[in-house]
Amino acid sequence: MIVEYGDSSVKASMVENGTVNFMIDKCGTSEKSQFVCSFLDIIKRIAWHDDDFDLDQSIQKDIIGRVPQWCKRWGRKESVMSAMARTLWFVINNLETENTSSLENLPTVLGEIIQTNVSPTVVEETFEVIERIVHKEANDNINSLHANYLNQEFFQSLFLHLTSATNHGSFKETAMKIIMDLARDTSPETIKSLLSPHLESIRNFCKDDPTEENKMKVNAVIVLYKYMDAMKDNELFQQLIPSRESIFSDDGMANLAAVLYAFPYEEQEIKEKLVSQILSDEGLTEAFGEAYERNPDETYRTNLTTVLREIVMCGNVELGSSLVSTDVTKKLIESWTNCTKQELMDNICSILLFLASDHANVVSFGEQGILQSICTLLKTWPEKHELIGTTCLLQLLTKIVEVVAIKEQMLDLIDLGFNLPEQLIYIFESSKDLSTMNDLIECIKYVLKDSMALHGHFSNQRFIDSCLSRMKSDWLPIEDRVKILWSIVTRLSYNNPQKLSALLAPHSQGQT
Repeated sequence: MIVEYGDSSVKASMVENGTVNFMIDKCGTSEKSQFVCSFLDIIKRIAWHDDDFDLDQSIQKDIIGRVPQWCKRWGRKESVMSAMARTLWFVINNLETENTSSLENLPTVLGEIIQTNVSPTVVEETFEVIERIVHKEANDNINSLHANYLNQEFFQSLFLHLTSATNHGSFKETAMKIIMDLARDTSPETIKSLLSPHLESIRNFCKDDPTEENKMKVNAVIVLYKYMDAMKDNELFQQLIPSRESIFSDDGMANLAAVLYAFPYEEQEIKEKLVSQILSDEGLTEAFGEAYERNPDETYRTNLTTVLREIVMCGNVELGSSLVSTDVTKKLIESWTNCTKQELMDNICSILLFLASDHANVVSFGEQGILQSICTLLKTWPEKHELIGTTCLLQLLTKIVEVVAIKEQMLDLIDLGFNLPEQLIYIFESSKDLSTMNDLIECIKYVLKDSMALHGHFSNQRFIDSCLSRMKSDWLPIEDRVKILWSIVTRLSYNNPQKLSALLAPHSQGQT
């Protein structure tokens, strides 16, 4: 409990005073399995990476080195083996590249666990550890341990458990991740020979529903299409894209959203091919807008905006322009302030943020009422900061104020009751969230840039007092305090240095 809710200094203290080493030793010598499970759970929580603490690499290597001893001692105790696998996952995930050599003895031990353990839970968690090893090596371009898994014995064992009635969706996803990570760094001939005996099983996995919780279908299709050359383009499209007649139905939209969301980052090329096929259907952009307007159900709209978000993030410029010119973005902006689902709000903001890279789109956003919507949403910040996605909102505002026309519009809207500077100042003086403050400082910096007219709305005693107060805040990193001084306070002096001096006068006797 102390480790879970304590700060990073608690973790560091437990390392420095030898508590962690004591627990590691006891895992191999204690007679009480419940103590060992507790020790392993604590070690796992300490190994969990955070911004202010990393478990010493020598301790991580020590934990990995003890695994054979622990397996010998506790191999038949499900609770301990399960706790060990979960702890090992976190340790390996945070292991630095130069220390991956410490994993050399693990493949044999993990293989023995899979072959001899009767607990499906332990076996599945052991495969998750293997997935971390394979994935980490693939990402770090090491691959020294891949050879341990490129054999028919391992694949036979993997598919035996994969096709078992006892396993569940998350394990299926883990198994397919292992296959794809191995396939990406192996010759096509080798991976085909290893997968060929299991062709029928993989084809059966293509029949799964492509829900967000079960990515099996998408992964299985990718393996067949890319790594086994057992599927052509037309079958790829048939498997993953609903027909035009059903795409805008509830199930059709849900399935398409799940398919696009499920694509691994490493397989973007296939995803882009899929997106091109979707967009080849003439008039589809307008149909998306009509379907959004016609169906107010927020679950449906969430799925539809997930599809749009995934498509625009593939970098399709033509679709982006079409979404703006056909007023699809206008429909999103107008409905934004009435959303009650966080995922829907996040989708809308993400779509607009991505499209805002084109300044022509930003000018259109201004005409479609984006500033009024952002201001309305920020007014609800105290009660609904999580729902409205404050971080994305501030990033979007930062992006669009780079366009001069938006700054001019921001000034015009103040007299109409949409006072964005007022909202930004309120959040600036009230927020205690570090991420929000980082984005807010950057946003105010860009609002002030090249717009002397907006300076007057920040050159007041209230805001200057807040700036000075923030610069004394211990919880705010020094680089953020420096940004407040140089990017905000100093910039305000450009327009009227005498006024700023007067506003700073009450603080001249203090230290900042």
